[in-house]
Amino acid sequence: MTTDDLGQDGPFQPIDSAPKDGRLIIGREGNGDSHLMRWRTKTDMLEEDGPEEQGEHPYWARWRTDTGLEPVEWAPTTLTKEETLDRA
Repeated sequence: MTTDDLGQDGPFQPIDSAPKDGRLIIGREGNGDSHLMRWRTKTDMLEEDGPEEQGEHPYWARWRTDTGLEPVEWAPTTLTKEETLDRA
């Protein structure tokens, strides 16, 4: 997926400056792949997955699948979580 498809709304920045408040952002991995992602906190995991499905630590996760990522950069997106749910 290109960053245009991801609604990029600004330049990529170092991952250590990314917001960890659960908002949707674009993450770019070291190999150049970009994904919509969010930071998943322990509270998010408890609320969304229940007590039986707890991970050990908060982590960067692909939006919609919540599989882990190791991004090196991030950029803001114009897309909202609600808009992405309408996509196929």
